[in-house]
Amino acid sequence: MSAAHGIPPRLAQWILSHSVSPEIRYGAMGDFEQIYSEITETDGRRRADAWYWRQVVRSLPFFISDTIIWTLIMLKNYLFVAYRNLYKNKASSIVNVAGLSLAVASAILSFLFIENTYTRDWFHENADNIFLVENYISRGQDNVQLRGDTPLPLGPAMETEIPQVKRAVRIFSGEISLQRSDNTFQESVWYADPDILDMFSFRLRLGDKSAPIGHDDIILNDALATKYFGDENPIGKELTVIFSDTTSSTFLVKGVAAPFSPKASFRFSAVIHIDHLKVLDIDETDWSYTTRATFIELQDPSDIELIAAQMEGFRVEQNETNPDRAVTEFLFANLRTVSAKSYAVSGDISGGSHPAAV
Repeated sequence: MSAAHGIPPRLAQWILSHSVSPEIRYGAMGDFEQIYSEITETDGRRRADAWYWRQVVRSLPFFISDTIIWTLIMLKNYLFVAYRNLYKNKASSIVNVAGLSLAVASAILSFLFIENTYTRDWFHENADNIFLVENYISRGQDNVQLRGDTPLPLGPAMETEIPQVKRAVRIFSGEISLQRSDNTFQESVWYADPDILDMFSFRLRLGDKSAPIGHDDIILNDALATKYFGDENPIGKELTVIFSDTTSSTFLVKGVAAPFSPKASFRFSAVIHIDHLKVLDIDETDWSYTTRATFIELQDPSDIELIAAQMEGFRVEQNETNPDRAVTEFLFANLRTVSAKSYAVSGDISGGSHPAAV
């Protein structure tokens, strides 16, 4: 930062001038400039600059201490004046402080509520690439519904026939009973495709998240793991799943989910392989059956319009199989918007507030 001949660097001058007492500032700064000019003439500007900056470094402790001291003195005076005014006008001070506190608290709570409402499910790493399949269902000329449940075979069909679809995951919800030793309780369960934990960013407290769910594996949430196994590590332990009075099967605990994010608009108690729908006499290839949700993941989210243009064949197949549930159109909602728009979707898997309530 060299300056014109005989003139010290401006920044160094400013720092040094604020480090010198105001009473001697004018004379001291003149002396510094004179010495700087002499060094410039005899040894060159670089040596002069170096000498001047050394004086700045030596003055910094005084600059910092003076700044802090005067700041503390001013702050002390401000606090004293504020306290005196508050004490002198107690009633109005209490009203003002309470009102300001209430206003700030209300603003913060409102922000947190609205921010939570409109950023639900954003914690999923691939949220931009994940879409929920929705459909308009016609049950007569004046009865058209936007629904979140979709034909059961739709996900695998899209995964097979549409190259832009990286994978599809279906979620079918139901009720089962879980038994371990003498403890038997009815629980809710998701029948899901094995890549569900790979598509979504649900963390596991125990177990390998990268491994697909096997045919006889079960994933428990944290509460169920504690309910049936206490403080034991349940990984690899047996758990009996009772589907009906006459049908049950032994499962191995594959993983235990960590506590869910408060921004998760949908979450599970237990997850098993979707193939077990056969136990309920549900044929996965039958278009007359619907599943709670069908999610697709794309390599490129901009392909969604191209995918929408390829849905006509699936619509025709659904309507020929189940004319009482005629689909007029398939739509796709990005995961980031699913919860915010769920108020308008019947049978939607996610829970969201109506905009009027927000």
